[in-house]
Amino acid sequence: MIMAMTAQAQPIGNAFINQAVAHLQEDLLPKIRKCLDILSEEDTWWRESEAENSVGNMLLHLSGNVRRWIISGLGDEPHRRNRPGEFAARGAMSRLLNFV
Repeated sequence: MIMAMTAQAQPIGNAFINQAVAHLQEDLLPKIRKCLDILSEEDTWWRESEAENSVGNMLLHLSGNVRRWIISGLGDEPHRRNRPGEFAARGAMSRLLNFV
């Protein structure tokens, strides 16, 4: 159970959220996009066997985690996630870019 933040802890919580958002947007997301730009669409969705995940599946899964724990959990946004779909996708790059 998440307890409501005390008035004293709220500025610290807000600073943490702001720092986390900045780190994701300014540091991590550009690195993910740079790596994704190197791969062809075929490479992004390639898997050696059906028992393995592609880079695209892992990016969808990462995005689902971020949306669930940060955007929904800390940002009070509605929880929208299709976790099985993250691993079942065999989709196009345009679909993937909507998530990242």
